[in-house]
Amino acid sequence: MFVLVTIVSCDMEALNKTGFSVTYDKNDADDGTVPGIQFPNERGSIEISGNTGNLTKKVFTFYGWSTNKTNSSFLNKGDFITADRPMTLYAQFDKPLTKEIVNATKLENGSFKITNEGYTVIAKNAFSGKKEELKSVEIPSTIRIIDKKAFSDCSNLSSVTLPDGLMAISREAFTNCTELKAITIPKSVHQIFGSAFKGCKNLKISIDSQNLNLTTDGISIYSNRGKRLVCCPSAIGTYTVSENVEEIFDQVFEDNLELTKIVFPKNLKKIWYGVFTDCKNLKEIEFAGTKEQWESITKISNWNYNCNSIKVTCKADNNTFDIPPYKY
Repeated sequence: MFVLVTIVSCDMEALNKTGFSVTYDKNDADDGTVPGIQFPNERGSIEISGNTGNLTKKVFTFYGWSTNKTNSSFLNKGDFITADRPMTLYAQFDKPLTKEIVNATKLENGSFKITNEGYTVIAKNAFSGKKEELKSVEIPSTIRIIDKKAFSDCSNLSSVTLPDGLMAISREAFTNCTELKAITIPKSVHQIFGSAFKGCKNLKISIDSQNLNLTTDGISIYSNRGKRLVCCPSAIGTYTVSENVEEIFDQVFEDNLELTKIVFPKNLKKIWYGVFTDCKNLKEIEFAGTKEQWESITKISNWNYNCNSIKVTCKADNNTFDIPPYKY
């Protein structure tokens, strides 16, 4: 998830107040070791460790941690959790991903059913030849990843049921599926790329309440307990970023020609790769903090790639300035 792991040292005062700690369990792994016990940081949360001890299990691949031995909802390196009691996280393993293009059987009324239930990836551009006729699709429970542009430009696609067990939705997977009005993200999904639903202007998002990684307000998708904005397909006109957000993830607003103004909270700390790529009608950024705070925000060099000049207003000190266009 492009976030460095920080193993928090034992803070006994915080532990005494919250009773919270995390212990890792290898969960029948054949080899390797688990990370050490973790205690809360100064904010009362714990940043999840990765597979630092190289846990392995024959024929299987390590995918993350879960609060149950057989739970399909994964926690991953860089995720944050809080609780009021000690918690054990169990290593989760699954069959290795098979990078194969899936086929589909056409049913009635534009419905398709994926028939290759042994495969675990809907491959890049898998449905590119069915853009106009595809209206709904049944995805089997074996699928773990929906790859780049798998359903891109399927303009008549109005119904997709995502299976529990799905882990990731890649870049532009459902780009310009303009008839897609609603989608439910299952509890197992732990990664969604910023451009996954690009151009889905009318999309309403819901997330399974048991998902430990992602949250939503119905319009946007967040990770890290609401601190990272990871997807926002339907921002129109002026869009106000939630006050809790500290990071805007890769390509969240890419190609959005209807976005004209963005309002950022003063707690914002990082703007990732290509966030506003080709947002040519974005004219204004309003930032709740000072100009000094704005300048302290980490910005990946092409965060505003191929945009026009943008006026930035820092509300806290009433400072206004222009950001020139950025091009390679």
